[in-house]
Amino acid sequence: MPIDRAKAMAATFPAGKASWGNDDVILYHLGIGAGVPATAPNELAYTYEKNLKVLPSYAVVVKFAPMGDILSMPGLEFNPFMLLHGEQDVEVHNPLPPTAEGVTGQMRIADVYDKSKAAVAILEIHAKDASGTPLFTNRMALWPSCNGCSLVYGEFSSLNSRYFNTNAVTPILLKYSAASCPSAVNTSSLCPPPGHIITAAPLAFSFDGW
Repeated sequence: MPIDRAKAMAATFPAGKASWGNDDVILYHLGIGAGVPATAPNELAYTYEKNLKVLPSYAVVVKFAPMGDILSMPGLEFNPFMLLHGEQDVEVHNPLPPTAEGVTGQMRIADVYDKSKAAVAILEIHAKDASGTPLFTNRMALWPSCNGCSLVYGEFSSLNSRYFNTNAVTPILLKYSAASCPSAVNTSSLCPPPGHIITAAPLAFSFDGW
């Protein structure tokens, strides 16, 4: 199936809108293991409305509507059953607020790479708050049009990637400075010591140094 790099990168999509509140943030934090022990001050910072902090990875689950359909993007024609979500990169520009209204997300295809048996499309979503201040950028590496190869990690062993490793258990290096990463939620693997390798879904973080 044909993939037109120039057409894909030139495509425009309507901006999406998103909002969230304390309950959404707390539910996310509880889902990744915050709140143990429940009354520990460092844990309450992420599970109690007063002075609530937001982990930077919350940016990954923010839902914008409407948002472009990756299955009908100009220049990207592929079999949806042969699509792999290969990487997830989150760049946090400013601390995420515990409540937000009117957050705007603008999607684009940042680049498309030829990988012989597959293509890699880099999809970006740039998020700004209601005042226009940048909040975060989500980047996803999509591997469409596999041309018959099986969607098993090992099939991509010859393809280079910044964060994605083809072993059955994928190690990921989280990119951040110790000063930028929240110190609470001790039971969470989101903020290990700098340079620590964890085993989890393909996810990488970078911060602007706020």
